[in-house]
Amino acid sequence: MRLSLSIPKRRLLLITLDLLTLVLISKGYLFLLLPIWLLLIDAVGGYEIRFSRDIKAGLTSVFGAGLFLCFFYLIIYMASSSLQTLLIRHLLLGILSLSLVRIFYRMVFYQALFRFRIAILSDEDEVKRFFSQSPEFEICDNSLLHNGGGLPKNLIDAVVIRNGFVPHDIEHEGIPVLKFECIYEELTGRVYLDAVDGLAKDSGFYDWIKRVLDIIGATVGLIIYGIILPVLTFLIKLDSPGPIFYRQKRTGKDNRSYTIYKLRTMVSDAEKDGPVWAREDDRRVTRIGRFLRKTRLDEFAQLFNILKGEMSAIGPRPERPEFEERIRNLIPNYDLRYLVRPGMAGWAMVNYGYIASVGDARVRHEYDLYYIRHRSFYLDLKIFLRAILQLLMMRGR
Repeated sequence: MRLSLSIPKRRLLLITLDLLTLVLISKGYLFLLLPIWLLLIDAVGGYEIRFSRDIKAGLTSVFGAGLFLCFFYLIIYMASSSLQTLLIRHLLLGILSLSLVRIFYRMVFYQALFRFRIAILSDEDEVKRFFSQSPEFEICDNSLLHNGGGLPKNLIDAVVIRNGFVPHDIEHEGIPVLKFECIYEELTGRVYLDAVDGLAKDSGFYDWIKRVLDIIGATVGLIIYGIILPVLTFLIKLDSPGPIFYRQKRTGKDNRSYTIYKLRTMVSDAEKDGPVWAREDDRRVTRIGRFLRKTRLDEFAQLFNILKGEMSAIGPRPERPEFEERIRNLIPNYDLRYLVRPGMAGWAMVNYGYIASVGDARVRHEYDLYYIRHRSFYLDLKIFLRAILQLLMMRGR
């Protein structure tokens, strides 16, 4: 007997397991914090199936949610001394329990018994390679679709198509037909570049509210940043000669060029041989520059760009025109990234990080187009929380 689970069912299963676990450990009015738990876990990626493949990533999402939940608990902790021990016990037990849920999920629900069996109606090697690397799926022989005697029950769960039609006999059998592009997007959090359509949408109210929030957030952020800026300025000057701020041309909304501001993290002659992408353990980075990059404190000067309306807090990271000349003709639908303002933090940044090649740029662009297609206040919240988590864990480069 097989127990096939589609991607939405897997996500629902994981949420259900989490909910049952949290209900078991909740006491009193701490039960009211369950929605916050679930919201935070989802926001940091705990219910994205691509993260459930990796136990380390799944555990990181739980610890990240627990870290944010500490702030909520701290308020209650200070308000009621009688709950202090209970709060600490509940937080630690919750993190432990949800971590065990993910280990159990990974060990059990990626076995052959639960794989989603598909037949692929496409000759593209990239499509077949994608599913062969996805443990959720088992690829079946297409000959099973045309056996002449009716399709055996539970033999195939779905048919996957890519730029093709659905044969009449498959429709007659009532087999579910799934588009590869939709599965790709759901599993990766990226848009399949060779099948991009429908990105534009009416988002006037969202864009207006977002701009208001950008102005408020940038104003508050610059006040706080101004407090620590003298210290950072002193350390930069002490570490190496050169200017405090670094200016670069970037491309923004509607393909308009503007100047971006950052604290200098490299030696002053870092690009004497021409612009190149930053690399891991880049020797051009100064000692204080490594700290600024790890904590992303060098990026906060871009709050000024946000106030000017050239950037947003959340959006695709802007690229340098010099690099765009290399990659524009190599990446399909590249100019679609100019539909929205670039951001300090983006969906690509919190999922993929920095880029150092055309291949990296392509993956980043898939993430950026996913954001443009699905942009919303909730997705912005996800990006914001994940960016904060990366900052606290010093995951910059």
